[in-house]
Amino acid sequence: MEGRVAPYSTEEVAQMSLDTEAGTASITMLCVVFGVSRAAYYKAKARAAKTLQGEAPTLPSPAQPRRAPPRCSVSTETLREAIRAIVDAHPAWGVRKVHATLRRAPYELRVGKNRVWALMKDMGLCFAPGTSRVRATHGHVVVPEPNRRWATDMTTTFTTCEGNVAVTIVVDCGCRSVLAVQATKSQESQAILAPVRDALRLEFGTAGGVPDGLELRTDHGPQYTGSDCHALCMEWQLDHTFAPVGRPTGNAVAERVIRTMKEE
Repeated sequence: MEGRVAPYSTEEVAQMSLDTEAGTASITMLCVVFGVSRAAYYKAKARAAKTLQGEAPTLPSPAQPRRAPPRCSVSTETLREAIRAIVDAHPAWGVRKVHATLRRAPYELRVGKNRVWALMKDMGLCFAPGTSRVRATHGHVVVPEPNRRWATDMTTTFTTCEGNVAVTIVVDCGCRSVLAVQATKSQESQAILAPVRDALRLEFGTAGGVPDGLELRTDHGPQYTGSDCHALCMEWQLDHTFAPVGRPTGNAVAERVIRTMKEE
């Protein structure tokens, strides 16, 4: 390699001697000086050894050409008919729920969400985005695991037969499962807290089966600040926490479920 001008190739570096005037250099130092990685150095040494033994050296495989993306196997007309059937059955559903339903029986159509959105927009089935600005939440109501925090809340609605009724929901903030829903004419604390008690019995049977540290998140309504709710939490060993005053997002999971029920 006399007369060779740097830089050297990896194969040339691998053939260099480690002996210098100052002593034997390390492979790491050699690689640093000539700007090659140790992995490339050892591969070059292995190829050189195979060549000396008469074996064909293993060369790096050429880059494979990129495959063209698969063409859509679901026709547009088939997809339109399926979307129309789902929306007719659930008029309040948006793109995400329609897309999830398309992937399940009886449709089992594997299509992208963007394609579903484009077709629903073309069919006039997308909702106009809301214009109200939502304030950012402070902290997180959602927890990573189920049975760590439950949330409950109440709303009222008008029915033609019973007039105004109270609807109470109980939801798990971990898996977002709705644990109980109850409609009642009474807004007394015993009636509003009944779904919480029913969900506890269904999930755990007795107070001894409740996991340690299970939290019950509520707002500051009179049904939740009174002695009945306190007694329920003591009986079932629940940690009762309140959403911050003036901040509905402090009970955002329950509020979101109620909003979905009203929309659908």
